[in-house]
Amino acid sequence: MDKRVLLLGLPVMLLGMQQAGAVSFGTFDPRSMAMGGTGVASGTSANASFFNPALLAAGREGEDFSLELPVLGLRVADPDEMIDSLDTFQSADYITKFSDAVDQWNAATTVGELLTAKDAVVNTGRDLTAGLATLSNKAVQGELHVGAVVGVPSKRFGASVYVNSRAIGGALLDITQNDLDNVNAVIDGLDTNNLTGIVDGSGNLIDPTDNLTSSVQGRGVVLSEVGVSLAREFDFGGHPVAIGVTPKFVQANTFDYQVDVDSADITADQGEKKYSDVNLDAGVLHRYSNGWSTGVVVKNLIPREYTTALGNKVSVDPQLRVGMAYEWKLFTVAADLDLMENDAAGLDGPTQYLALGGEWNAWDWAQVRLGYRHNISDSDTSTASLGLGISPFGVHADLAVAGNSNEVGLGFQLGFRF
Repeated sequence: MDKRVLLLGLPVMLLGMQQAGAVSFGTFDPRSMAMGGTGVASGTSANASFFNPALLAAGREGEDFSLELPVLGLRVADPDEMIDSLDTFQSADYITKFSDAVDQWNAATTVGELLTAKDAVVNTGRDLTAGLATLSNKAVQGELHVGAVVGVPSKRFGASVYVNSRAIGGALLDITQNDLDNVNAVIDGLDTNNLTGIVDGSGNLIDPTDNLTSSVQGRGVVLSEVGVSLAREFDFGGHPVAIGVTPKFVQANTFDYQVDVDSADITADQGEKKYSDVNLDAGVLHRYSNGWSTGVVVKNLIPREYTTALGNKVSVDPQLRVGMAYEWKLFTVAADLDLMENDAAGLDGPTQYLALGGEWNAWDWAQVRLGYRHNISDSDTSTASLGLGISPFGVHADLAVAGNSNEVGLGFQLGFRF
């Protein structure tokens, strides 16, 4: 089995290798992704459950019903080029070639055969140690989002029901010095004709790849939610303010395990633990008469912490974000800001995002979007984005792409609004 293919599946379910991890603010629908991750004040009522439930009571004219299915988002980051390195390593088949050379040495019966086999073991061993060294401590990480929502916006009483599953994770290749030392011991022993410690009691060469300690380490969580968003507009001294809440049921599936780097038995259900909880999102939005809007949202008001099968911690902490937007004729510009830093989630570093985005709504049926998301905590993970939308006759499709030199994100959404 191709372990590269197996590892490519890990980012959608595995967190990285820290004693504790936290889940960051999740924004993934393609309109938001294309606009840098904005949505607290600039989002649509159709996606209010994902960003700010108050948007349901501040819908724009003509927004009476929406069905969004599917809503998809994907992000993969490979800053160390682990995937390419692993592909090169697997294609070269270093471990099999070394093992075959060891078998050749053990099967030799003449001096000539031993000399030929010795060269084969030394050469393939050097290739193996060099190949393993290219993998050491390399990591890949990512997120996958799948959702659907149906909603009826209204200033008097807006409501929507949504389902969403968000998987966050990464994998780390841990190449141990013990493995490198054991292979090098065989190489050095044959080079110096000193077989002490590298042969068994029968005089056969010991194959160190039979007991590799290098591993793929992974930890992950899949958060599946079912929620109901409710919103209403209130008048405070002549100022209309929309307030929304989203009570939700959350199922958290954690994965935490370590497997041999050369094992073909890498599956998604190892080290699994399941938890069920409830939580709450809340948001506020005010649309001014001059085209400006401001909003604030708190997601996951109730802190949760989950212990994995190996005793590590994954936490879901409250996230506070503010946003502002300005609409003028066919143009919208927006900015969102995390008011607190989100702790590291697995292999990712800490995040505190400043999101900037813009949209040109051409003739009300085609949209062009641009954005930029800056990570105040780590500017190297900042991303640029762009996207397109087509929305004729109440049907709309949105597509977005975001990324930098180490990361790529894609989003797609199909929906119906009347």
